[in-house]
Amino acid sequence: MHIEEIKLVKTTKRDKEYSWFDIESNIEKEYSQKNLNHVLNALQDKFKENNITYIWGNFSGGHDEGGFDDADFYDEDLEKVEPKDLKAYWVTQYSLFKTEENEEIKYYVSEYSKTIDMLKPDSNYNAMSLLYKTGALNEYGSFAGEFRVDGEVKLNVITKKYHVTGSQTVEQWEDIEQEGSLA
Repeated sequence: MHIEEIKLVKTTKRDKEYSWFDIESNIEKEYSQKNLNHVLNALQDKFKENNITYIWGNFSGGHDEGGFDDADFYDEDLEKVEPKDLKAYWVTQYSLFKTEENEEIKYYVSEYSKTIDMLKPDSNYNAMSLLYKTGALNEYGSFAGEFRVDGEVKLNVITKKYHVTGSQTVEQWEDIEQEGSLA
């Protein structure tokens, strides 16, 4: 990894309304999307060579557990593809960090380059991790709640658009009251 630049992107004040939290979330989202776009752009030739149009994953969860169950590569006709090489060199990425002094918060981003290999089992850029990076499951957070959801996410690696389909149930609570006697 080669760090090319560190720059200040935002300064704000800590407040009782937590407005700084929204600022932080927006900065994280912005740079996460930039990272994903850089990866997808860098791998365009490899996707074409391997006849890959989609990354498709199934997800499920609820009641404090959930996430993607699987993710694979597919061609334009939705036939599964076993890619041979999905490696890109000198891919620009961003890492965020912040400093806090008194009530002032400063957000910084470091720009660096790295090699991406989507076929390495421990890669932070495998098919499943790219689907997570789209933000398609952000609605479900940590899957904490009284619900159950099942579905799929299909990411078109050429157009960089994703589509989520699925179904969910939500528990409904009803009041109960009863009395009893042991006599």
